[in-house]
Parts: sequence; C-alpha cells; structure tokens
Amino acid sequence: MNMDRLDSWKEISEYLKRDVRTCIRWKNLYSLPVHKIDEKSSYSRVFAYKSEIDQWLKEKSNHKVKDSILTNKWTYVVLVAVLIPLITVYIYFRSNQQPFESSPDLSTLAVLPIQNTEPSQKINFICEGITNEIINRLILLNDLKVIPLDPQIQQSGMTHRPASDLQTLGAEYLLKGKTIHQKKGVRLSLKLIQVSTNSKIWEKQFDHPEKDITHIIESTYLKITELLNDSNNEPPFLGSYMDHNSFIEYLKGEYILNNMKSGNTDPWKLYIKGKYLTGKCSPESNEVAINFFNKAIDLDQNFALPYIGLAQCYSNYVNFAWDTEKEWMEKAESLVNKAKSLSYEGPEFFSTAIEINLIQLVGFGENNSQTIDLLAEEGIKEYKNDPQLNSIVGYWNFLKFGKTGNNEFFKKALDFKERSFLLSPSSLNNMVYAELLMLNQEFAKSLDVCKNTERNNPSSFTKFRLGEVYYYQGDLNKSRFIFNQFENADIKLKIDSLFFLAMISSQLGETKKTKQTINRIELLSPDNTTNEDDLKMASIYFGLNEKELGYKHLIKHFKELMSEYNHFIDFKYIQIDQNFDAVRHEDNFINILKGFHNDKQQKH
Repeated sequence: MNMDRLDSWKEISEYLKRDVRTCIRWKNLYSLPVHKIDEKSSYSRVFAYKSEIDQWLKEKSNHKVKDSILTNKWTYVVLVAVLIPLITVYIYFRSNQQPFESSPDLSTLAVLPIQNTEPSQKINFICEGITNEIINRLILLNDLKVIPLDPQIQQSGMTHRPASDLQTLGAEYLLKGKTIHQKKGVRLSLKLIQVSTNSKIWEKQFDHPEKDITHIIESTYLKITELLNDSNNEPPFLGSYMDHNSFIEYLKGEYILNNMKSGNTDPWKLYIKGKYLTGKCSPESNEVAINFFNKAIDLDQNFALPYIGLAQCYSNYVNFAWDTEKEWMEKAESLVNKAKSLSYEGPEFFSTAIEINLIQLVGFGENNSQTIDLLAEEGIKEYKNDPQLNSIVGYWNFLKFGKTGNNEFFKKALDFKERSFLLSPSSLNNMVYAELLMLNQEFAKSLDVCKNTERNNPSSFTKFRLGEVYYYQGDLNKSRFIFNQFENADIKLKIDSLFFLAMISSQLGETKKTKQTINRIELLSPDNTTNEDDLKMASIYFGLNEKELGYKHLIKHFKELMSEYNHFIDFKYIQIDQNFDAVRHEDNFINILKGFHNDKQQKH
C-alpha cells in the first residue's frame, strides 16, 4: 500500500481538511495536483500524492494566486433602478451626514458583491440587488471610476492583501459587505477600506436589510459622494417612485433575470444558480434549473453536484405531480449513481438518493425500504447537521409510522424535523414539521412554524398549511378566511380548499352552504377527487349529522387506501377533527376503526 497516495476525493478532502466541493474547485481554479487513472475517461476515479499536495500548498503560500478576478467585466450597465427613494429620506441623510476631518480623494473604487454568509440563500437576491443598485448609482458619478469585482476574490482571500493585489487593478478604495447572523434576524455590514493602508474609512451596519433596502443604497451613495468632497453630486433621481414591496419584487425579478442571462463559464456558479431555482418548487424555475445544471455538466463532466441537482429536478416532476411518468425517476436514479461514480457522497447525494427511493417506494410500489434505511443511517452518521438530510429522514420516519403505527417512528420524525427546522427555518420542508406538530396537537407551535416559513418563504403551500392548522385547532373563522383566498388557484388546490370550506360549514351547522360547496366540488371536476377525499367527505357528513353517508365514506376510504403508509397518519387526522366528535364514542365507529387497525397490525 502506497502511504503517500490518496485514492479518492474523500481521502483528498480529509487530508486537506476541506470539503470535497472545495477540493474540486481548487483543482479547477488553482491546479490542485489531482490525477485521473484514465485521463480520457470522464468516469475515471481520481488519486493524488501527499507530497505533491504539500508542495502545491507551499507554493501557494509563497506566491499570489493568479486567478482571474474579473471574469465578468461589467462592460455594460444593468438597467438603472427605476425605484426612487423618498426625497425626505434623502434630505434626512444629507442633513445628518458627519463630515470627515480628512476626506480621502476617491478616484477609483472597487466594489465586491455583498457576501451572504447565512446558511439559507433566501436573501441572495437582496445582497445582489443592493450591490447592483449601489454600483448603478456610483457609476454615474463623473469623478469616480468604479470597478465591480468578481466574488472569487473573496474566496481566494485576496481582500486580506489589498495593497499587493487590489492595487494591481488600480483600486484605491474597496467597498465590501456581508451578512451577520443575529438571533432576531440578519444584519448587513458595509465597509469602505483604503487599499494602500488597509484602514477602514467608513463602516455602517443595517439590522433589517430586507426592510431598509433604499436606506442602505442611499446612505452608502451619500457617504461616498461626501468622501468625494463634491457637493455637486446629487442622487440620480431617474424615474417614478415605487413602494418598498415593488422594490423587493423588482430585485427578485432582476436576480432571476440576471441568472438566466448570464453567460457564466464557472460550473460551480451554474450549480449554485440551479440549486437556488430548484428550491422555488415551481415548474418554471425547475426548467431553468435544469438548464443551469446541464451547462455545468457540459463545462465539467467530473463535477458531481450538478448531476445530483439534475436528479432533484427530475424527481420534482413526479414529487409535485407535474408529470408522473416513472421514466423521470429512472433518469434521476442514474444521475445520482453517476455522481457516486465520481467519488462524491456528500449530504446532497444522501438526501436526493433517499427522496428518489421514497418516491419509488410510495408512488411505484418498489420494495426498497431497506435501501432507504441504509442510506438514512449512513447519511445522518456522516452529516448529522445537514437540514435537507434531517428533513428527508424525518419524513421517512413519518411514513414508517403511517404504515406501522409505531409511535417511536413518530417521535423520531418530530426530532429530525425539528432539527431541520432549527438549521433552516425558512425552508418549505418545514411544512411537514408543522403537520407533525399539528397531528401531535401542538397547535401553537405548529402555527409558529407556518408563520415563520410564510414570512420568509411565502407560497400557496405555506398558506394552505396555515389554514389546515387553524381548522384542526378549532379557529374556524381564520381557517375560512385563508381557504377563501384559493378561489383563483389552480383546479387541484381550489378543490382541496373547497373541501376544507365544506368541513368548516358542516361543523358550524351551515347545511345549505355545505351542500352548495359539495356541489361545486362535483361540478368543477369529479375526476380530481381522490381516495384521500373520502376521509374529508366522511368528516363533512358526520359534521352534518348525516351518519349513514359519513360511515359510507369512512369505510370506503380505508378499504381503498392507495398508500399503506398513510393508514395511521389518517387515524391521527380523525383524532384531531372535531367533525368526528358526534360519532367518536359510537360502537359502530369504534369497531370500524378497530377493525382496520387490527387488520393493519396483523400485517406487521
């Protein structure tokens, strides 16, 4: 055995004490000495020699990194912001500026993209948008040359050696910023640095970047014009005023548009863009994400993560019922296996592989539960603090509870989902955590999870779950208010909301309104109702005290249950639905549930 040789990306990453993706980037960007057994094959395994890596590290510590800093020359100005801050804001900041005793003679300013250091990428568009708008304002000043910098300068650490590196670009001053994690949110810090002395000229922190966007842009612009010592520079008021919400939507649109238009040749950046869009959970963003992942693969066929991202996109087709052909899952599985063949088994590999196997198990009846257990055990052991992995393992335990009724699985599901929520509180995955809390009758906590997620990541999914929690908590007015808002939603979501509106009406004894709502459901599309809707119909008729119809739908539901993994979950729903209170103690009701319960238990 050659003690000097490292035989996989995992061994190389452990030797360098960096994650695999960083090592891959170092190879691509800085020629980290990693070799392939077969240079002509894109499937070849990699190896490296410790002695070569040690020499490479020594050289990098003695010489400047010659990476391309300006991969994006910004040779054209992005459309100047049409969002004009209130004149009063401008006057306020003008009147409150404190003059510097010795104002620097600004002539060339380098601007780094504001760095989002948060685990969540939800404010990426804020960071990018503020950077772009500051540059758009400054670039119009006659006395100032602005040099927009590529984010790679941050990754290479060049900002720590500004005198030797940034001056080669002609930059006399550097403006940079980053997010700072706070208990109650995110703080944004901006700094203006004199390159030659590495001294701080100006620094300001903003506690609410999402609320203070115009504040941040204007105060930064005004400070720099003050430092120019030129009273003739006025803020470029170039259009009509838009309110804050319009500004937010504008920046979001620009963020997506810039990503789509970018002719980026960095596979890592393309992967990050694809991953950001995949998390939007819409068919449109999914298609754009596929495009980014494919571009990344075209540029570097040995970069494993885009294969996993592409697999996630294909899995989304079935998971979100956009296209339920099994072919998508076969493609997704082959892509995950491709990533594994490239010696990558990071958290994304495990979470995506588990999700694919879950869809194949529940949706297509594949006998792969042992495979899921092994993937879950190995993944959590290696990456116990990855939010997506904790989320998917929590969901798997939830399904195991649904099949077996074993409360230990339910407790494990809560634990994993809680950890995922704490690690990534704005993820849409938290809606399953909210469901678990609701079924556990922890309604206040479930509402907190819903509201937090909706505040940071609003969607029809979060709003719908919020309406559900209010219903099962017994707050029918709030629940009705929410479900009434789905009147113009897509047909499936509209029908789902109508079911809840009928359940609310029946519980309130509004027989006529309930019947009208049932008629609307049948009229809209009887083909869009499912076996799961029989349980809701049972709830509706029991609420109306029409017990014969209630029992008919209840029996039909459990006899024709499409997924055995829902069985005991549905028992939980019955326990918290007050429409069943009228029959909960009847022998007929008890015997029906007991019969299905015993039948299920005997199978396990």
